Amino acid sequence: VDSDGIDDILLATFTGGAVCMSGATGLPIWTWPMDFQYGICAVPDLNGDGTDDVIVAAGTNNPTNGAFYCISGKGDSLFFVHNFSGDRAHTVNILPSIDGNDSYELLVGTKFGQVLCFSGGLQATAIPDDQQKMPYRFELAQNYPNPFNPVTTILFSLPAKSPVTLKLFNILGQEVATLLDHRTFEVGQHKLEFNGSNLPSGVYIYRLESKSGVQSRKMILMK
Repeated sequence: VDSDGIDDILLATFTGGAVCMSGATGLPIWTWPMDFQYGICAVPDLNGDGTDDVIVAAGTNNPTNGAFYCISGKGDSLFFVHNFSGDRAHTVNILPSIDGNDSYELLVGTKFGQVLCFSGGLQATAIPDDQQKMPYRFELAQNYPNPFNPVTTILFSLPAKSPVTLKLFNILGQEVATLLDHRTFEVGQHKLEFNGSNLPSGVYIYRLESKSGVQSRKMILMK
């Protein structure tokens, strides 16, 4: 994915989102926030950009719901998501083309025994409009790398256009930095880099506020 000639690694991290890691350094190349991931798999290039793409099985336990994601291997776009109400996507796989479009097909198995086969031809994959509008939810992802020194990346996603405030606090709850101050973002996934070179080593809390809610996570600056 990062053009260094070394195969990279896909990782299902449960709460940390689906991650693509460098096979050379072990550092994240991209992260896609979503519910717990139970399976992840590479798919031979679906969109013709020269990079293999990614499918992920995700879901929650209480209530039991799931989703099947098809993501660009570069981590820059979501091809589609199929949602399961009352069931959970558990495993993913691929098989050679059975519909004659010369693209691998996409398989997903669910907790309660469903096995679905999706066409790997993106032009042929039809997802209802109401499901196409559901891939994003309000979520603050774990920064990466973490621990970091001194630069790290923060990802968040929004289900609706909203002003966003992102602040950093030390372990005593004292505000030490404002990364975003009521800046308006569109629907979708967003990321920014944080440089902690002017802060001492330690544990910090970063807090995201938007119209959709408030979420916080810990980060560790280690110099």
